[in-house]
Amino acid sequence: MNKTGKRILSAVLAAVMLFCLTAVSASAKESKMNIVLLDAGRKYFSPAQIERIIDRMAEDGYTDLELGVANDGCRFLLDDMSLKANGVSYSDAQVRQAILNGDEKYYDDPNGTALSQSEMDQLFSYAKGKGIRIIPLMESPGHMAAIVYAMQELGTKEGEPKINARTGNISMNIESAKESNFVRALLFKYMKYFAGKGCEWFNMGCDEVSGYMPKDGKYDLYLSYVNCLAKSVKYLGMKPIMFNDILYYDGNGEGEVDPDIAVAYWNVPAGSVQPAATTETIRKNGHALFNHNCMWYYVIGNNESPQSISYNPFTYALSKASMRTLHYTSFSDGTKYDGLLGACISFWCDTPQNTYKESLVLNLIDTFAEENPEYFTPVA
Repeated sequence: MNKTGKRILSAVLAAVMLFCLTAVSASAKESKMNIVLLDAGRKYFSPAQIERIIDRMAEDGYTDLELGVANDGCRFLLDDMSLKANGVSYSDAQVRQAILNGDEKYYDDPNGTALSQSEMDQLFSYAKGKGIRIIPLMESPGHMAAIVYAMQELGTKEGEPKINARTGNISMNIESAKESNFVRALLFKYMKYFAGKGCEWFNMGCDEVSGYMPKDGKYDLYLSYVNCLAKSVKYLGMKPIMFNDILYYDGNGEGEVDPDIAVAYWNVPAGSVQPAATTETIRKNGHALFNHNCMWYYVIGNNESPQSISYNPFTYALSKASMRTLHYTSFSDGTKYDGLLGACISFWCDTPQNTYKESLVLNLIDTFAEENPEYFTPVA
C-alpha cells in the first residue's frame, strides 16, 4: 500500500474509533438515572400534585421519581397493615390507626394524611405511562417520628422517644430487639408491595441517626441494622440504597458494610456538617454512587428570610444558582466522577407547615435538565 493509501486508511480508522468512542460516551450518558426526590413523608402531597411533577419530569427527560413516603411522617398506608412481631399479632386497624395518630402528632397536615394503596397503584400506573420509574424511600432507623409514636401507642416502644435537639429527628432504639423486630416486619410489608410493583431500587435512608456513632460505642449496631435491611431488600429482588453521611464515619466500618448497597452521596467531608467519608473511600469499599449533592436541595418554603431558613439554608435561590454552577458529576466532596449511576435533585419538607409553591419546584426541575443537556433528552 502506498503512503497516500496508508494515510487514507489511518484517517478512516481514526474516524471510526472517534465515532465508537463518541457512541459509547453518548450511550453511557443516556443510561444515567435522572432523579427527582420528593419528600412526601413529612408533608402530604396529593396524587394530582405528584402527577404534575411526573408530567414535568417526563417532558424534561428525567427517568426516576424517588418518592419519600416515610420520612418523619409516614404518609402511605397499605390495604392490609396487619403484622406479627415479637410473638404479637397486630390487626390492620391497630397499626393503621397508630400510624395515623403518629402522623398527626408529628404534623397534622390540613391538606391530607396519607396516600392509600389504590392511589399509589394509580401513581405507579401513571408514572409508567410517562416513562418514569418510582424509587421508594422509607427512612430508618432515624427520621421515624410517626412510626416511633405508633410503636409507643402499640406498646412496642421501649422508653421515651429521643428527640434530637437540633433537628427534631426521632430515631428508633436499635438496641431494642422488640422495636427492631417490629420495624423490620413493618418495612418488609412495604418492601414486598414495592417489589411487586416492579421497583428496581429501594432507598433505606439510614442517615442522621443519633446515639449510634463511633464515639457512642454503638456503631456496630448501626452497621448490623443497615446490613440486615439490605438483606431484606435484596431477598425481594430489589437493590438497596442508603445515604452517605454516617457510612464509614471517621474511618470506621470499612469492609463491614454490604458492598451491594448503592450510596446516595449528599453530605460533605470534614470542615462542614460532620466528617463524612469521601466518595473515594466509598468507591474503594465497592459501592456504586448516586449524586445527591446537597447544594441542589430545596427545602420547600425556605426562601430568603432568616426566620424561614433557621439552621437549614437550602433555599430556592441557592438551589437554582448551584444547578447553574455544579455539573451533573460534581459531588459535594469537591470531586467529579463520571462513573456515577445518576444524579438527583431533592425537594425536602423539613418544615412541613411551609407553603408548597409548585411553580418553584417545576422551575428547578427544568433548570437542572437545561444545565445538563448531555444527560437529558426532552420530549419534542
